[in-house]
Amino acid sequence: MSVEGIWKVEMKCPFGWGKLETAFLNNGRYVAASEDHYSTGSYEVNDDTFTADIQIVQYDKVRKILGTKKKRFNYRLDAKIRTDGKIVGRNNSGEGRKQNTKARLTRLGDLD
Repeated sequence: MSVEGIWKVEMKCPFGWGKLETAFLNNGRYVAASEDHYSTGSYEVNDDTFTADIQIVQYDKVRKILGTKKKRFNYRLDAKIRTDGKIVGRNNSGEGRKQNTKARLTRLGDLD
């Protein structure tokens, strides 16, 4: 399955799945945004494995994301591409064990 397209990105939080951002995956490039931050980075696909190295920049109200309130930080997403149209895995911000957060991407559509 091709991962190029538009994706809803969610993180597991104490009250269920929280919406983080909408991501655009295209030719190894990861670009995403929400109302108060944007993300840029790169991704690789190897069979059913998806790995992304992403930098988040918060520009408005700084909130706790992946265990940190930094305005700018990096994280890695290690995930599996499932046949049901989702990419599911874990984020690691390098901030410690507690920030190894579950994540899922759900395909919203194609780029064209």
